[in-house]
Amino acid sequence: MREDPLRVHAGPVGRRQFLRAGMTGLLVISLPRWAVARPSLDEAISTFTGGVDVLDGRVRLDLPPFVENGNAVGITVTAES
Repeated sequence: MREDPLRVHAGPVGRRQFLRAGMTGLLVISLPRWAVARPSLDEAISTFTGGVDVLDGRVRLDLPPFVENGNAVGITVTAES
């Protein structure tokens, strides 16, 4: 008779295997938080401008509020000069 392939590896779990499984579990649990964590619009603008106040005026950036594919988004930049 042939041995059952699932029984060949059945046995006590070693310390390294246990730690590896635990670290993998922690990584999987923490990934959704990284994926969901997004800054607010004000935080994103502040990061981009370095904290300097944004003034209304001579440069205008137009972009669509919704796009099908984020890889290609048509924008228009106009400047009064």
